[in-house]
Amino acid sequence: MAYRGMKGVPQDDTSYLERHNDNMVGDLANKVSALKNISISIGNDVREQNRLLNEMDSDFDSGKSLLGATMKRLGIVSRAGGSRLQCYLILFALVVFFIIYSLCTWYLPNIRRCRAVRTCLDRHTITIGSANVVRS
Repeated sequence: MAYRGMKGVPQDDTSYLERHNDNMVGDLANKVSALKNISISIGNDVREQNRLLNEMDSDFDSGKSLLGATMKRLGIVSRAGGSRLQCYLILFALVVFFIIYSLCTWYLPNIRRCRAVRTCLDRHTITIGSANVVRS
């Protein structure tokens, strides 16, 4: 607040300076409140991101323990070995190969046949507007 009754400053000028000072204080208060809101928003974002990081960390830890247990079991199975396990593995691979081979031999020729028919029809059909004209 401006001092009243300063020497050499008329009363009108002091009231003007006081109003100007009050306006500047109001602007400063608005800016401070805006900064406060921004800092609160940043704090909320930081807390949310920390929560997500903690959840991700716990998920990775559980995945790591699950993978470690699986690797231990795999090590036990590989050490136990035996010809019976290898026979099952080879039989499984052969069955999967046979299924893929049978699908390819049945499915791919049908696709090629459909493409050939479509190509043949495309060569002998001309579309004019909404009417089809068949060439011979």
